[in-house]
Amino acid sequence: MTGLSTFFLAFGFLQPWLLGWLAGATIPILIHLWARQRYRQIPWAAIEFLLAALKANRRRLLLEEWLLLALRVLIVVVLALAAARPFVGQAYIPGEEPEAVHRIVLLDASFSMQASREGRSCFDRAQEELHRLVNLCRSRDRLTLGVMTDTIRWLTPEPLPARGGIFPQLNELQPTDSRPDLLAVLRQVATRLREVRKHYPSLGAQEVWIFSDLQATTWEPREELAETLLREALASILEEASIRMVDVGLADGQNVAITEVQLNRWPVLMGDTVEFTATIKNFGEIHRPNLQGIVRLDGHVVSKQILTISPNSEALLRFSHRFLTPGEHIVEVSVEAHGDSLRADDRRWISVPVRTALKVLCIDGRPSLVPLQGAAGYLTVALNPGGPGGPTSPIYVDRRPVTALGEVDLDSYDCLILCDLPELSPEEASRIRRFVRSGKGLILFLGPQVVPAAYNTVLGQGEKPEEVLLPARLTQPVHHDPQYRLDPLGYSHPIVAAFRDFERAGLVTTPVESYWAFEDLKTLGGRIVLALGNGSPLMVEKHFGRGRVVLVGTSADPSWTLLPKWPSFVPLVHETVRYSTAGRFFRRNVRLGECFEGLLPAEWAGTELQIWTPQQQRELIRVEGDSEASQWRFCPREFAGVYRVEGPGGQSELYVANRDPNESDLTKINPERWKNHLGNPGKLVIDSSVEALIRLPLIPPAGIHEIASNLLYALVMLLMAESFLSFYLSRHSTRPPR
Repeated sequence: MTGLSTFFLAFGFLQPWLLGWLAGATIPILIHLWARQRYRQIPWAAIEFLLAALKANRRRLLLEEWLLLALRVLIVVVLALAAARPFVGQAYIPGEEPEAVHRIVLLDASFSMQASREGRSCFDRAQEELHRLVNLCRSRDRLTLGVMTDTIRWLTPEPLPARGGIFPQLNELQPTDSRPDLLAVLRQVATRLREVRKHYPSLGAQEVWIFSDLQATTWEPREELAETLLREALASILEEASIRMVDVGLADGQNVAITEVQLNRWPVLMGDTVEFTATIKNFGEIHRPNLQGIVRLDGHVVSKQILTISPNSEALLRFSHRFLTPGEHIVEVSVEAHGDSLRADDRRWISVPVRTALKVLCIDGRPSLVPLQGAAGYLTVALNPGGPGGPTSPIYVDRRPVTALGEVDLDSYDCLILCDLPELSPEEASRIRRFVRSGKGLILFLGPQVVPAAYNTVLGQGEKPEEVLLPARLTQPVHHDPQYRLDPLGYSHPIVAAFRDFERAGLVTTPVESYWAFEDLKTLGGRIVLALGNGSPLMVEKHFGRGRVVLVGTSADPSWTLLPKWPSFVPLVHETVRYSTAGRFFRRNVRLGECFEGLLPAEWAGTELQIWTPQQQRELIRVEGDSEASQWRFCPREFAGVYRVEGPGGQSELYVANRDPNESDLTKINPERWKNHLGNPGKLVIDSSVEALIRLPLIPPAGIHEIASNLLYALVMLLMAESFLSFYLSRHSTRPPR
């Protein structure tokens, strides 16, 4: 840096609102004036003699009074100044040419920046203010430009000259649909500041300029830990630079958004009538009557409804549709809200792949050629009553003996059911793990042949709960405690939810004579679906990878329970198969920042998939894999909408990435409260004008120096001086009583 001849001291306050205490300096003056009020004079010869004697000392007495008053006023002034936390720094002298200033400029391109009024969005205003900043910079200054999406996308690899260096990039920028990860953003900024300081030591002061709408859901942490981490991240930046935040947000933005679209069951099979529920929220303070909700299936309108939403409230749009055509389908829900500040979130999508049928591989631990015999006889008929040559069923069952488990191609099935298998080999267990992790379903019906140690060892291994396939460990069979009633636990689980209004279906009155006892449910992450009358769990499940595992503690044949002969058995096993296979279909729909992924056969390793984005841009991703399986992964981060994934053979699947609904809330932070709560107010300033911010004194790398402690020392000295002077005057005063 150059010498101090290039600088002058800049002075300011970190808590300027406390300067109001300076008004207290009038208190000693008012007391002094009150004490000097005129009294009624009564002539008295003795007093007249004394007053005549004191006229020679009048000037000295007045000086003592004014000196004591000045000390008392100064005490109040110094106290108020110390409370306001004054600081001194170095600012550049106008007209002289100091060292180059490095400014990191961040442009918020998150979804909420698309909010607009009279055709002018927050992002448009941010670009205008950013251009204004560039024009106000000196030719020697350097800028580093970054765009805030979910993290920072740096547009300049190194600091560039402010004049003409980044204008081309500014004109090409567009807002995205993402939501910033504020903590990650601030950490990236701190890292870049340190790198610039290391590699460009000739640069002087550093500043961070953020052009944002200051949306509360982004900038205000809701948890104590997040607040602590945010404060630490800001402090890390303020060690290297000051922060200038340009507020480009709407003061009172009104917004209606579709925050969620759900369907009542996965997977969807041909002929199913599916119920959809869309949640529409009014984030504003205006009553919204006569909103029109529109539902489109593959681009065609299938439903219209009129809605009314109160301020800061939600409304539900429900509709149903029967799918008669298999294949890839997209359901789009939109709402027409006039006067909306943010139009893009007025629609939302959901991908609905429709299958002709689910293919189930059923391994029978006690195979038999006699109908309704063996461990899986009743189960096979319940899932597909017509059999291989019978009427079309939504579930196709391939019943095989135990020896087939290591021979068949599991990838061609959607669900694997094991009925009373004594044990599994490590190789078989490895294949099953890979099968379930890819998004398929596994259902385990136990029975008299099961060896618990084998199950716990082969299927229950794993250092972490998410690595263990079993939702619970087996202990021992219970034969002498027959149960004549099942507890659906309030029908809260999706498997048994269909029985909520049909108690006569017989589910709760099912007799169970023998069952396996379970343990470690909470440890392994298991969830109880159905319990016995004595509270023991009978059916438990857990998620494993993208798939699901359901463990049933009794048999699928009448050897241990009459459940296979009960009327509730057929709907129960159908719902169980659907639930266990839902994972791979459910993951077709994610939020921006989450990932699409899939497992493929081993021979696909090394090939490329084509991803067509909502902007009809093509991206290629490589399929990674080994000799056993391959997988792909794609994470949409910036744009919401429908993505099409195409394989080498031309087959395609539709995926959807929707916006984070938190971005639809346009409520802003309180700038003063926010910066005083989280940051250093002397080095963090928020304003809506670039001109006002750039006129602030530059703070060099050494930072600012607070002088509040010096003022406190001075305050102590003044108090001591006032006490001494008061004592001295009271002892030596010759003033007569008034």
